[in-house]
Amino acid sequence: MQKQPQSIPIYWPPSAPPPTHSYRLFGHSPPPSFKAPLYPLPLLSTDYPLPSPYPPPTAPGCLELKSYPPERRAECKSYYGDPRQCLVLYKHLKRRKMGFTGPVVSDFCNNVNGGKQGCTMSQVYRDKDQGRVEIAENGVIVRDQMQVTVLSIGISCHAITLSIIQQALNILNKLLQSQQEWVRLSEEPRLLLYNGPSAVRKWAEVQVIVKKSE
Repeated sequence: MQKQPQSIPIYWPPSAPPPTHSYRLFGHSPPPSFKAPLYPLPLLSTDYPLPSPYPPPTAPGCLELKSYPPERRAECKSYYGDPRQCLVLYKHLKRRKMGFTGPVVSDFCNNVNGGKQGCTMSQVYRDKDQGRVEIAENGVIVRDQMQVTVLSIGISCHAITLSIIQQALNILNKLLQSQQEWVRLSEEPRLLLYNGPSAVRKWAEVQVIVKKSE
């Protein structure tokens, strides 16, 4: 897990970035470059094409303020680490002859039975005009997500455990508490994972939804 930036002044922008854009707050790695259809780094790469339009991934160890445009997504509720979620979403897309995209988005929620961390896993449609809003098969719900602005930290490790996610979330929380210009909207974080299960090293982002203070 990357260390928290300490004693480094961070410039907070006066407004949110335009949709699909990011403002770098901390980090020395250059922004990932697009080499169709993926975003490769020296030791990492996204595994699937991103939706269009969509902001580029945040490099590991970097902090960014990012805006995501409206999107259509297929959701499946369960617990974090449930292998059935990916399979259900994959079959949902296959039935509709839609291509698989990255990242897979996990919005965390209250714990479910057995004390496991609840989450809603989402597959963002490649284009927001694909398909339709519906209650689909096998518990999948397709809905439209409004535009959001997030504070995000890029991470990279062999396994994205709940402990790793919590460490990243602690950094985001401390960063928000150190200033008064931006406030957190969501109580729970979300995880964006850019790789499939076969990737030796995973590239992900931990995010919280934010807004400008009034």
